[in-house]
Amino acid sequence: MIIGAGISGLTAAYTLRNKLDVKIIEKENRIGGASKRGNWNGIYYSYGAADTGPSYEIEYQGKKINYLEPLFKELNIPWAQVSDPSDAFLFRDRLVIDPFCRCHIDLPTSPEERRSFENAIAYLLEFKEKYGQLVIPAEANSPECEQLDKKSLREIFADSGEYFLLFLEKYSESTFGAPSSQISAFEGLYYLSREMEERYACPGGNACVSEALAKRLEGKVELGSTAVLIEQEQGSCYVTYVAGPGSETTLQSKAVIMASRKNYAPYIIKGLPEDQKRAFRKVRYDSYIVANVLTNEVIYDAAFATYFDNVLFTDMVIADWVVTNGKKKVGSGEPEVYTLYCPIGERGRYRLLTEPAETWIRQIMDGLKRYFPSSEDKIEDIRLFRYGHHYVLGYPGFITGPRKIAKRPFGNVFFAKDDMQGIPCLESAVWSGLEAANQALEKIG
Repeated sequence: MIIGAGISGLTAAYTLRNKLDVKIIEKENRIGGASKRGNWNGIYYSYGAADTGPSYEIEYQGKKINYLEPLFKELNIPWAQVSDPSDAFLFRDRLVIDPFCRCHIDLPTSPEERRSFENAIAYLLEFKEKYGQLVIPAEANSPECEQLDKKSLREIFADSGEYFLLFLEKYSESTFGAPSSQISAFEGLYYLSREMEERYACPGGNACVSEALAKRLEGKVELGSTAVLIEQEQGSCYVTYVAGPGSETTLQSKAVIMASRKNYAPYIIKGLPEDQKRAFRKVRYDSYIVANVLTNEVIYDAAFATYFDNVLFTDMVIADWVVTNGKKKVGSGEPEVYTLYCPIGERGRYRLLTEPAETWIRQIMDGLKRYFPSSEDKIEDIRLFRYGHHYVLGYPGFITGPRKIAKRPFGNVFFAKDDMQGIPCLESAVWSGLEAANQALEKIG
């Protein structure tokens, strides 16, 4: 039995499909977790992550493993390299293209601020040359790299100048849902170092992976089903779940993989050790809105992803960029979809879930009108996806502390999802699903 049909749970099920009878229950009415997509006028757009980094090989427990590329090839995932310019930012009403380039960056700042920014980018290159590429899982990195988890991302770049810190805050809020002072340096540097390399995407983002996995698991997923109790007795697990008012089903299983959020694990898993309960309660999540703005004409064409300041959304991705290689231009008369990422923060969770959609749409419109004054009459619709508990928030000390206790198997119950790696990304979800599936196989044979 697998709880959760996000990429992690689907990966676990796919790994076990020819070895064990598998059943997945998912509380939502769609598979994918944070990796879902929509379609408008033939344009796929994402309700979660829009792109990913390159594949890599890790050395773990004496073995060399590439756990990404073989899986993606097997699933025939149509990755396309994100064409340049992949990044830009619009701070202080000035557009800066390709901030991660190694050459001179045209910044609207003093020479001193410009040097500080370039030194921060140089640090990322030097770090990789010295320690190698940071990888998932954290245990596959050197002890020196793991020590970065004890520091915040802000500490690493504290002397990098006001302009770089402005960018770092927007980047941190967009990627992790929290300020850089609340993010582990290991997590932050993992992401930032990937920005220096090639990036890949599918139409509609990482949903192409969840959909490909689900297609191969047809008949094994039960949607609209919420687990409310997990018990163990004499080597068997019993999962009770509800699938609507008055509905309650209990199934017996040899093992359970919990690939859903862990903040409620202490409340549904009977008999958990106290230290593991405490660790689960220390798993934190951001709250988030992903808004897709449907326009009947292109309103912006400068880069795949662009960061902004002083508006609700921290960054914006052009949905059709990987399909057209960025060739749709303002004035072409073609429709487009813009995916806006709006971190609300942990403390904003109540507002996120209780305030009407109109509140958030109004703030999004205010931001769009500020940067794109003529955009209002070109917008056909704005579609919101609200996440109360979105990505795991990898605060300093979490990866090397509570995470290690939380992810420990409990009898025949195993734990997956990116929150058990501490870094919200596709690699975390895939690795975590593979790891939990192999732990289950090893335990029950």
